[in-house]
Amino acid sequence: MTSVDVFHHDVPAERDFGYAQSIKSGELIHVSGQLSLDEEGEFRYADDFIAQARQHATATAEGNLAYFGDHQPVSTVLGVPELSFPGQVIEIGFIVDTKLPA
Repeated sequence: MTSVDVFHHDVPAERDFGYAQSIKSGELIHVSGQLSLDEEGEFRYADDFIAQARQHATATAEGNLAYFGDHQPVSTVLGVPELSFPGQVIEIGFIVDTKLPA
């Protein structure tokens, strides 16, 4: 039987909307769409695409380079008319297969 681990940041939106930040099921990690939140769970940089993207880009680049090295993962960018919260202009979600070679 596959084990399932659920991870939370204990921010109000998790309780208000009933979701987890990520779930590890077997060898897969599913990460919910991440917003431009600070360490306290407060939304930052409303309506500022560049600032919201920059907040994610550094962490994403560091993670890609540390885990994948020269093997580059795929990436998809979708444009949408609006997201869930006022001022939110970018949201990033992903799935990681931990069986892939690092």
